[in-house]
Amino acid sequence: MASLLQLSSLNVYLVLIVELLLLNAMIAASWFLLYVIRQRRPDKQPTIPDPADWSERALTTLVTALVMGICMYLLAQTDEKKQVFAAVGVSSFAGAAAAYAFFEVRTAACYAIAPFCVGVMGYLIGYFIPGAWQTGRIGQPLSYPLPLDYAGIGIAGSLLGYWSAHKWKEEGQQ
Repeated sequence: MASLLQLSSLNVYLVLIVELLLLNAMIAASWFLLYVIRQRRPDKQPTIPDPADWSERALTTLVTALVMGICMYLLAQTDEKKQVFAAVGVSSFAGAAAAYAFFEVRTAACYAIAPFCVGVMGYLIGYFIPGAWQTGRIGQPLSYPLPLDYAGIGIAGSLLGYWSAHKWKEEGQQ
């Protein structure tokens, strides 16, 4: 990320937001295609109903994004790729697991959209409060990951956190 900032203007953050939006749009389209294919199967198994309303789903996404953002501030201390990759994965896992502990929303998309929200917020903060971006020092931990990090390991971590928290609650009720 530092070399990218040294070679470009501050508008790179807007390009990163668009790239993150396109990556998440492709993932959402693939998810929708899988849903349509599943609905057309004659032997489809019934899905688990989600009794949560839209406000509870939005609150779940907000809590997931907040916990993920706080964890990112704590874990992403440099823009080194390995640290950023681990920070995004662990933070998204923790965010989804914490949100599922408070709300039993069973719609996985509520957890998977949180890395997108954190990424957009990080890039907007990086754009409006740039710090020493011309020297490659970002100073904004939410701006360290690339869009592919948020769309890849971020969504995978969120889904793993949601699934794990669901299993933990299920085992605790037995």
